[in-house]
Amino acid sequence: MTRDALNGYHGILLIAKPAGPTSHDVVDVVRRVLRQRRVGHLGTLDPMAEGVLPLALGLATRLASILVHADKVYEAVFRFGVETDTHDRAGRVIAEHPVPDDLTEDRLREVLRRYVGEIDQVPPLISAKKYRGRPLYWWVRRGKEVPPPPPKRVRFYVIDLITWVPPYAHLKIHCSAGAYIRALARDVGQAVGCGAIVDRIRRIRWGRYSLEDTIPLARFREQPELRPPYFIPLEDIAPEWPRLRANPVILRRLLSGQSVPLPPLMRQIEGVERLTRERYLKVFSPQGKIVAIAEIDYPNWIRPNINFPQRMESVL
Repeated sequence: MTRDALNGYHGILLIAKPAGPTSHDVVDVVRRVLRQRRVGHLGTLDPMAEGVLPLALGLATRLASILVHADKVYEAVFRFGVETDTHDRAGRVIAEHPVPDDLTEDRLREVLRRYVGEIDQVPPLISAKKYRGRPLYWWVRRGKEVPPPPPKRVRFYVIDLITWVPPYAHLKIHCSAGAYIRALARDVGQAVGCGAIVDRIRRIRWGRYSLEDTIPLARFREQPELRPPYFIPLEDIAPEWPRLRANPVILRRLLSGQSVPLPPLMRQIEGVERLTRERYLKVFSPQGKIVAIAEIDYPNWIRPNINFPQRMESVL
């Protein structure tokens, strides 16, 4: 992967985060290794969490508002009979309770089923949710009282109980963006009457990418190559989106913020059959450089959504 002389590297880097560092710590490591400022993560992992941490590099950071909506799959171990202020083992213990004798595997499965589907979930008080412009954890860790965050709509597609060896439940969880596994542990613990926390957690999938597609942080620090499968160039992000190789007239309209009629472009679009089910279209220059992401307003228009003006002079 070659470095752009003006803007650095552009794409998604899939890091296997170890337990310990924060997501921002990982971002800082990659910034130093690549000598590139424009790096950001696409979904926080708590310090104790391991697994897939996607980072946006360069112009790919402009796609963050779209890419953060990818769903996730986790493996987690819940410990029942204890409550902490963070809802995980890293927090301060605030209560301990005996695990009920009647908390059998069947009963636990029945409780977990209540949370499958769309639910209103209250995020943890110690989280990255904002209050007066700062994350909630910033206030709490400074001893400030803050109101609990409002519930948000999230979806749990699958919550599988793999093993139940009291007080530990091993789970596999497939959820939407924005869902908190720590809040799920808190709520399930309250439902069974003895409290619960996350004891261990690992993100094994982010969107279409799994742990097998990542590179360990320590290895990347030692050998900072950018290559598949753990690096996805800007042009190859979201391969399911249709592609349009546009002429200069179309490019000028999109890059100046104007919508373009869709019907005359149909024969020029690769993956035209996906226009009805995908929201976005990738727009390329005649030379094959990606220059914009357009929103599909089927069957009438494509509307500019994200432009890469840094590439305008070289293609128009």
